[in-house]
Parts: sequence; C-alpha cells; structure tokens
Amino acid sequence: MSYVDQRLVPDQLAIALPYVSANVGDDATMPAANANNESHSSQASAAPVATPASNAPAAKVNAQQDTQALSFWTVGLQYRGRIGYAVATVFVFLISAAVFIFGLSVVKSRYEWPGVIAVAVVFAGIAEYCATSNLIPPGRILVVEKLLKAADGFFPYVGSYKIPGDTGSLASSMVALNTFISFWSIGALLSALFVLSIRARGNELNIVPLRARLTLLRIALGLGSTFLVIGVLAQKSLMDWPLSLIVKEQAAGLRLLADALTLQVGAQGTIGLIAAFGPAIAAWSLDVAELRRIAPVNAAEQPAAENQSALKSQVDDGLVFAPFATIASLLAVLAPLLASPFVDALKSILSAFAKATS
Repeated sequence: MSYVDQRLVPDQLAIALPYVSANVGDDATMPAANANNESHSSQASAAPVATPASNAPAAKVNAQQDTQALSFWTVGLQYRGRIGYAVATVFVFLISAAVFIFGLSVVKSRYEWPGVIAVAVVFAGIAEYCATSNLIPPGRILVVEKLLKAADGFFPYVGSYKIPGDTGSLASSMVALNTFISFWSIGALLSALFVLSIRARGNELNIVPLRARLTLLRIALGLGSTFLVIGVLAQKSLMDWPLSLIVKEQAAGLRLLADALTLQVGAQGTIGLIAAFGPAIAAWSLDVAELRRIAPVNAAEQPAAENQSALKSQVDDGLVFAPFATIASLLAVLAPLLASPFVDALKSILSAFAKATS
C-alpha cells in the first residue's frame, strides 16, 4: 500500500496551496465575532478601512476588538491542536509500553534473555528504518507539514509573535518518534505471536499449556486491537489539528484527503492484525484438535447419559472460543474501518441498490 501510494500520488501533491487562516467562529464551539475574512490573513494588523469622521471612534474600537478576538482565536486553535495530538501521543506511548512488555515476556518464556535482547535489537533497527525512511504518505505532507508551516505566518504569529522553529518540521519529527515507538512495540508483539504459533510436541500437548496459550492469545488480541484503535485516533487527531487552522471551505476539500489517510492507517493495521494472528490461532486450533483426537469420546461404548456428560466436559474444557467473545474481538479489530468513510460509502451504495430493486 505504501509503495502504491508513493508511486501514484507524489507528482499530483507536490503543489503549493494558498492556505487561508480560519475565520473567527468557523468552529461551532466558538461564538461568532465581528472579525471578517480579511482580518485572518497575515495582513490582519493593517489599518482599518477609512470611515466617516462621526463613526471613527466606533470603527477604531471594533477594529481593536476584531484584532483581539483574532489573536485569542488563532492561539486557541493552535493550542487545542497541539494538546490534542500530545494527548494522543501519550496514549500511543502507554499502549506501546504494554504491548512491548507483553511481547518480550512471552519471548522470554521460551528463549530466555538472549531471545529478548535479539528481538529488541532487531526490531529497534526495523523501527528506526520505518521512522526515518521516505515511507511518509505524500498526502500527509500536504495536510500536515506544509499546512502547519504555512500557518506559522498566520496572524498573530507574524512579527514579534512569530513561533521559533518550523511547526511543520517539529510535528513531523514528533510523528517519526511515535512511529519508532509504535513499530518497536509491534515487533515485540509479532515475536510473541511467533512463539504462540509454534506447535506443541510431546508432553506439551496437554490441556494446561493449551489453556495458557489461549489466555495469551486473547491478551495479545486485546492489546493489538486497542493499539490499532489508538493509532487511528492519533492519526485523526493529527489530521484535525492543521485543518482547524484554515477556512472551512479549504478544510472541507482537504478533509477528503485526511479521511483517506486515516482509512489507510486503519486498513493497514487491520490487515496486519489478521496476518499476524492467523498462524497463531491456526496452530492453537490444530493442537486442540490433536489433543481431542488422541483422547476421543467413544460414543459406541458408552451409555447415552455418560456420552452426553463426556461431550459436555469436552465442550467445557476451556479450549473453545466463545462465539460472543469472538464477535466482540472481531468488531474491536475492525473498529477503525467501521468508523471510516468506507462505511458511509457502503451505506450509500446499499441504499441506492435497495431503491433500485424496490
């Protein structure tokens, strides 16, 4: 997906867009003020348009109020966006720490400390490559880096209020750090799933280790699903921050691109979870089937009551995925896609199909 994105999109997005600062009151949470569109450009501090002498004092007061409202509004938007992504980053670090510790603990249970060190070093290198390579979606550069850099020139961040440094570059470095932490912990989770995918042999093929593997698989699935959901929410927070800084007409157009980027993260994560958990669940299921094969319930040699009791004990042996738990886990994995524009498009298609066939 990243390869196709890099091959198809860059030439079309390597353009300079005339970003315009957001209007006071564009956000529904902010009461509309008297500032007009022109007061939001970098020339917002220019002298107001001349008015009749009798209205000069009132015009001067209104212009001052508009400038103050614009200053508070712009600073508030920037601060809200930065704090929003900071909060998302905190949750990314928390879930990454939980996944990392869990993954390495599973690896240690089989390969001891040499295995733990090898996994940590190898995936640290892979994470560093993914975080610093040119795998950045070109659309993100247009929505985040370029827009935030342009927003540094919005009023009142010109002149004496200019922010030191390039906000777009700072945001990009923060995303790179989050990417490194995320991929490092994902490597630990993949290593744990590798361990859980190893088929049981000899004395390992009994009910106690299989129950332990089932517990670990459920924990891994819960952590992986939570990680994916938090990752998508962090991506959405990153997209919402710069889009709040420009006029709603421009933001509406770039919102399509931002939604596509969020959908891409959700789709990649969902595909990754399915690919990672498939072998581990398949190996566990085959071991359960083998255990039950070597200790079958002989229905022909047992009375009906004893046969039913034996069947019930087999079902209640703790080696069955509960249907409701499976459905809940699947919905947790697919949550990012269920919250994406793909579902809205699917609803529209189904509605049109229903009307056509009715």
